[in-house]
Amino acid sequence: MTAFSVATITGCGKHTLKYPNGTIKYEGGWKDNQENGKGTYYFEEGTVAYEGEWKGKYFDGNGKLYSRDGKLAYEGQY
Repeated sequence: MTAFSVATITGCGKHTLKYPNGTIKYEGGWKDNQENGKGTYYFEEGTVAYEGEWKGKYFDGNGKLYSRDGKLAYEGQY
């Protein structure tokens, strides 16, 4: 698992988290200091790992999960 730093981010709206190397880790909805609503999670090398709905920092609702090589691994409900 890749290490990353976490800062306390309060409020709600849209937010972007980054890995220590500067690539985007997550961008999308944010509420109560965690991923919430529609958002995209990225592998450290920059490819999409998951895009879809979140609730309480977990995949929740419609979403697409991708393998590291960019292939769609699953699409549906979480």
